[in-house]
Amino acid sequence: MVEEELESLSFPEAPRIVVKPPGPKSLELLNAQKDLETSSVIYPKTFRFAIDSARGATIRDVDGNYYIDWVAGIAVLNVGHNNPYVVQAIREQLDRYWHWMSEIPSEARIRFLKNLHSTLPEGLRDKAKAIFGVTGADACETAIALARWVTKKPVIMAFEGAYHGVHQGIVMTTAKTELQVYAGVPMVNVVRVPYPYPYRCPLPAKDAEDCGNAVLNYIDHLLSDPYSGVGEVGAIVVEPVQGEGGYIVPPKNFLRGLREIADKHGILLIADEVQTGVGRTDRWWAVEHSGVTPDIMCISKAIGGGIPMSVVAYRAEYDEI
Repeated sequence: MVEEELESLSFPEAPRIVVKPPGPKSLELLNAQKDLETSSVIYPKTFRFAIDSARGATIRDVDGNYYIDWVAGIAVLNVGHNNPYVVQAIREQLDRYWHWMSEIPSEARIRFLKNLHSTLPEGLRDKAKAIFGVTGADACETAIALARWVTKKPVIMAFEGAYHGVHQGIVMTTAKTELQVYAGVPMVNVVRVPYPYPYRCPLPAKDAEDCGNAVLNYIDHLLSDPYSGVGEVGAIVVEPVQGEGGYIVPPKNFLRGLREIADKHGILLIADEVQTGVGRTDRWWAVEHSGVTPDIMCISKAIGGGIPMSVVAYRAEYDEI
């Protein structure tokens, strides 16, 4: 698709404000939502408008204002709103069927799986199995459950600033205390370690590389020292680029070092590619920038192009355990 075609997919009027947000129609809908829907809905508190329609990288609200969607539906719409190829594929499938016993194969399902497998990092490509789900949270939930089953070790290592979802199990690895309190889940079998933020390194370091090494050395210490108190760690779950924690790109060799530590201690490496995957970092998967293959990979958001969908890809041999 050439640049002119991409431009034509969006509203040419955007950005344009004709009524100060929230306009009267938006305000009416926002107030109705407040009365009818849970108070845990948070985005309308920041984005004060109601949507009428969306195209490409742009949105029109019910008052006639036009916006540029800089967040791509929170990393969901990598190919834009109402992408004609996505719309066509959905319409064709709706004409055939849209639900019948979710595990029964179809030509579309197998075609999707083959295409997905062809994109996986080299160590998983054509050597993986997949599990379907609905959201990124349940993909991460499935990943840690699988890791515990495979390793027979209960503890999951997660990072400060991490966001892996708010489901009752996976919220333990998410680093937002208020979400953990809201879920009412005791913080058990999760150990948290610093994420290497080069700009404000959580450990003493002179530069980005030194920051990554400091964190890696600390993780290795926790896993090596029988008196560290971390217990039996079955997996490390990591965002290749942190999202909710501040959109932090780790030092270049960090993921490679994490892979080496996981192998050294017999631990599985789980890559949460829910936000970073499907081309958002100029590669299909962010781990490819480091040449790293995770044992388990969590995929969601953009893989469905707006349709709730997730996939967990994992080493095929785990099916035999």
